[in-house]
Amino acid sequence: VVRERIAADVQQLDESPVWVTAAAYRRVTGQGPQKVFSFTAVSTGLAKMAANIHIRLVSSQLNSLFMALVLVFVLLCVQLRSFLGGLVASLPIAFTIVVNFALMSVLGVPLDLATTMVASVAIGIGIDYTIHIISRFRREMADRGDVQAALRATLATSGRGIAINTIAVALGFLVLTGSQLQPLVRFGYLTAVTMVVSAMAAMTIFPALVIVGGQRLQRAFGVSGPKPASRSRQAS
Repeated sequence: VVRERIAADVQQLDESPVWVTAAAYRRVTGQGPQKVFSFTAVSTGLAKMAANIHIRLVSSQLNSLFMALVLVFVLLCVQLRSFLGGLVASLPIAFTIVVNFALMSVLGVPLDLATTMVASVAIGIGIDYTIHIISRFRREMADRGDVQAALRATLATSGRGIAINTIAVALGFLVLTGSQLQPLVRFGYLTAVTMVVSAMAAMTIFPALVIVGGQRLQRAFGVSGPKPASRSRQAS
């Protein structure tokens, strides 16, 4: 059977025109070709179309991710009425995105439509955690007037709620790891890890920066000490 197939291929090759380059023809025959044609080869088909669509979708997702990060930073600056406050509030989100892409690099996860969506999810989730921590910190700071006491109260209240929410939702995303589709598996565990990192960043990076930044950073978040009513309660 193999010999018959080889013989058929050779016969078909003998009956079909063979296209070679002018240099190869001259090297074989010792004379120049009678006709020289110029043509280019372009790959096409469903595979090529799918690859082009994939590249454009990933590029669009990355552009949307950058725009979302910039808009979140601008909105935080407007809400806090401080450029420094918006910058500090955006750091936990930026840290989470960096950890996400670093984890993908270490695990060899390809950058596709599903994995690029994880960073967008990180922004939506991370900004909620950060805003909750900042809002609670401002309230506790206005009542207590002490940074460390306000941070302890913030982590004991809002921090506890964030931790419970993170565990519950992360376990829900981990259900996707049982799928037979690898894109869904990667999306599931990357989103779960990103949520945990986002929550930890909001509860560690922000308090650390507030303590190190001192009064200047406290004023950036609109807090400078207890209200007069709080002082009177403490005095009494």
